[in-house]
Amino acid sequence: MTSGREQLTTTGRPAPYWQRSKRPLEMLVFLLPLVLVYEIGIALLFSNDANGTGILAYVLLEQLFVSLGLGAAGMALPGVLVVVALLAQHVLARAPWTIHPPTLVVMFAESLVLTLPLLIFGAAIMTANPIGAVAPTDVAPVSDLASRLVLAVGAGLYEELVFRWALIVIVHFVVADLLKVSSSRATWFAVLVSSVVFMAAHFLGRPFEMRAAIFFLVAGLYFGATFVTRGFGIAAGTHAFYDILVELLA
Repeated sequence: MTSGREQLTTTGRPAPYWQRSKRPLEMLVFLLPLVLVYEIGIALLFSNDANGTGILAYVLLEQLFVSLGLGAAGMALPGVLVVVALLAQHVLARAPWTIHPPTLVVMFAESLVLTLPLLIFGAAIMTANPIGAVAPTDVAPVSDLASRLVLAVGAGLYEELVFRWALIVIVHFVVADLLKVSSSRATWFAVLVSSVVFMAAHFLGRPFEMRAAIFFLVAGLYFGATFVTRGFGIAAGTHAFYDILVELLA
């Protein structure tokens, strides 16, 4: 992750977009609206049964916090975790508390553009129902559009938190630091492992279907590569916007 001290170049000009978009503070400001949309949406639309959303990554985090004795507060802590983790990274990097607004605009545009390959691939592989068939299948079936969009945001955000940010980092640590494999090989091995787990998670309690499995494996590799090369902010934004577009186009 790029250090905040690279926010300005030696000439005094802003650092390149590719660096600025990977700063924790920019990622936090970019993702905070998604966190708020999901957390507020869940409170309003699923107040009687937050677990009923069925978003595996979110429920796993929520249950972890509840098991630690945090009770009902555990429902809100996945969102808090995203905010705290990015703030902690920003503080540890000793980065300036300044935001470059054009960076946020380009991050939004980049994330939208990066959804296109997955939309095209999904349409190509799922010929019977090219859009709806590749919707995020780890969310509960709901009829109204507002609820589906809230779930799409949550699935994109928290799946990236669990399957990319947490799992890739953990596997990389084990392979690179404990097993002494080169960092680059450990990184891409971690991406592969996270992609297989990501695919398998979409079939928990559901019948296996080969075309969907291929799609989710490729999607996992795509999001993993995006995470490694472009950071958590762009990966989470791309995933969330993809799920939103799928719901709007289905």
